[in-house]
Amino acid sequence: MNTIEILASCLPALFVAAKYWSPHLVSDLGVFYLIERLIHWRTHINEPSTPGLGFALSIFPMLLLAVFAIAGIVLSFSVVQA
Repeated sequence: MNTIEILASCLPALFVAAKYWSPHLVSDLGVFYLIERLIHWRTHINEPSTPGLGFALSIFPMLLLAVFAIAGIVLSFSVVQA
């Protein structure tokens, strides 16, 4: 996946997760995403046929942000319902 495709799912998850969780934690995950995209870029320049580690590491913060966003939404609804 290229940067724009991952960014299209990472940014909304970043904004929603920041609403429900610590802004420092969420911003750290955003910075981690950017660093991992740089690692992916460097490994892709050196060996284009194997995205490998850089790709896996750039997906990790995006998935974690999505989990945080979904958990925040679910927890906010459970607090409202109680």
